[in-house]
Amino acid sequence: MWVLLGTATAGLVAFVVGVVVRRRRTTSSTAAGAPARAAAGAASANMEWWTITVDGQALEVMGPFRNAASMVYALKPSEQIEWADDNSARLPTQGEFDQIWAQADVRVDPVPRDVETAPLDALNADVQKALAEFGVPTLRVSAGKTWLSMDTNYGWLMDVEDTTIDAGVRFYEGIKVYATTIADAFAIQPVSDFHAGTDHVDYSQLGYIVREPAIA
Repeated sequence: MWVLLGTATAGLVAFVVGVVVRRRRTTSSTAAGAPARAAAGAASANMEWWTITVDGQALEVMGPFRNAASMVYALKPSEQIEWADDNSARLPTQGEFDQIWAQADVRVDPVPRDVETAPLDALNADVQKALAEFGVPTLRVSAGKTWLSMDTNYGWLMDVEDTTIDAGVRFYEGIKVYATTIADAFAIQPVSDFHAGTDHVDYSQLGYIVREPAIA
């Protein structure tokens, strides 16, 4: 495992990106505000489903979302829902997103960055670099956060070994982190409706959708 860290920038609420590349533990710029449905339709031709297991059952995953230019691109919740609908899929649950992280080949970990100025394709270069460093073609990438519903977002996970504890509170690079459904993983963003009703987007809100193989 090796780590490629981006340069931290000033800003109170936010994130630059570090890239963590690792093999699975098992053997197994464009302009902001690009239309989601057009992007999703074009992206689907450049993306494929990959499979994880959740509670012993197979689940197909697509993501992180890529736009019409095949760049990793952030989504509003309404845009992610449209993308899911276009693919006869749905948004993941917290536990499912945790397993996407756990079973990914390539992970992109967070460090501070200014969310107000970062473009919506800010993570694309980091994901591409991580894939190049991994050296084997793979769809199994975990990066950023996801929407769990129209009003609920969650994620950006990291290993417990990358966190520290101060006065009983756990931190990652000075940022408070929260428990996940996985004992050895923590998240920057707990399950939250902080952006409820706003149809918010910033560069960290990457899209993931899931479906049961039976409906494929």
